Amino acid sequence: WLLLAWGERPAATADAPRRVTARDLARSKLAWSLALFFGLQSLQAYAGFGWLAQIFRDAGLDPVHAGILLSILPIAGVPVSLAIPAIATRLPDQRPAVIGCGVAYVLGYAGLLAVPTTLPWLWVLLMGLGGGRVPARADDDRPACPDRRGHGRAVGVRAGHRLPDR
Repeated sequence: WLLLAWGERPAATADAPRRVTARDLARSKLAWSLALFFGLQSLQAYAGFGWLAQIFRDAGLDPVHAGILLSILPIAGVPVSLAIPAIATRLPDQRPAVIGCGVAYVLGYAGLLAVPTTLPWLWVLLMGLGGGRVPARADDDRPACPDRRGHGRAVGVRAGHRLPDR
């Protein structure tokens, strides 16, 4: 990225995209929805990995069973995270994939809160499947970023990095 950041810049043309400012981002519904989406996703990941085993322990399960249930969370999420981008890029609208994964999260948390020891593997499986919405959402800015550099910056911002505007 250093080469892109400080390398040669193409000459400005009339059809070149204009520079996006912080004010533009502050007014962008897409930027706010992405910030909220990824913030909530991070909150869920920290809560799931940090508290899920303890929730099961508090519900009366033994430590080994609680640990095994916790391990289902990432195991369920990996195949979904690998499959969702392939599926979502073929869809004209990615919202159904994102909503479907969100519904899995809601059902998983509802079951965990209501009856944590009744079908606990199902609640964790649903929560793990819900994590597949991250890759579905990750390419959602393609129409808003038609050029490679803009898309690269969007991906970098999601990863917590920002390329210089040189």
